[in-house]
Amino acid sequence: MKQILYIICLLFLLSTISSISWALPECPSSGYFHNCFGTYIWDNGDKYVGEWKDDKRHGQGINTWGGGPNKDDKYVGEWKDEKQNGQGTYTWANGDKYVGEYKGGKRHGQGTYTFADGEKYVGEFKDDKRHGQGTYTYASGNKYIGEWKEDLENGQGTYYYLADDKYKGDKYVGEFKYGKFDGQGTYTFPDGSKGEGEWKDSKPNGYFIEYNADRTIRREGIFKDGKFLYAETREKKEPSKLDKYKSTCEELGFTPGTDKFGDCVMKLMDKD
Repeated sequence: MKQILYIICLLFLLSTISSISWALPECPSSGYFHNCFGTYIWDNGDKYVGEWKDDKRHGQGINTWGGGPNKDDKYVGEWKDEKQNGQGTYTWANGDKYVGEYKGGKRHGQGTYTFADGEKYVGEFKDDKRHGQGTYTYASGNKYIGEWKEDLENGQGTYYYLADDKYKGDKYVGEFKYGKFDGQGTYTFPDGSKGEGEWKDSKPNGYFIEYNADRTIRREGIFKDGKFLYAETREKKEPSKLDKYKSTCEELGFTPGTDKFGDCVMKLMDKD
C-alpha cells in the first residue's frame, strides 16, 4: 500500500513539473538558461531536469547524480540558486530516503528520514542534523520521543523499550545529554517498580531512590556509576499542582516541550 501511495505521489509531482514546463518556455540547446524549463547533463553524468533562473537550478526539478560520492542518488523537489530549498525528496543509492524541508542545500525544518534497515526519524532538522523535537524508531522496535541536538537525544525525552528482549516494557522519562540518560529522570519497569533521581552516562549518579512495585522504598541514597554507595534520606516535597498536571500529560503520551503537551497542561488547569 505504501509503495502504491509513493508511486502516486511521484506521478503527481512529475505531472506537476510537466505542467510547469508548458507554462515556461523551453530552454535553448546551449547558452544562458533563464526563466525556462530544460535539461542539462554534466560531464560526470549528473543530470537535472526542471526549472532554471539566471542560469541556475531554481524552482521545481529532478536531479540525478552520475558519479562521485552521490552516485545514483536522486533528488525531486524545489531548488533555489543551485541548492535544494523548500519541499523535496532525496533518495540515496543505499536505500535511505528523506522527505521534507530543505534550506540552502541542507535538511532544515520538518522531515522524515527513513533508513534502509527500517529505522525512521520523524521531526525537526537543522543543518542536515536531527535537531529539535522528533521521534526515532529503531530497527529493534525501541522508540525515543523528545528533544534532539546535532543528531543525538539531548534535552527532555522518553525512551521506550519495545523490543522482544530483557528490557521489553521498560521506560525512561527525563533528561538526556548527547544520547545518554543525564540529569533528572525516572526509569520504570513493567511490574511497576522504578528508579528515580539523578543520572549520568545512563547510570544512577547522585541522589537516587529505588521503589518496589507497591511504591515502598527499596533503597534511597547516593549512587555512583550505577552502584549504591550509602543511604541518605531527604525531605520529600509534595508535588505542586503544575507538576501533577505535567505528570498526567506525560502518562497520556504527550511529549514535554511540545505544543500538544502545553495544551494538555492548560486544559487540566482550566478544569481545576
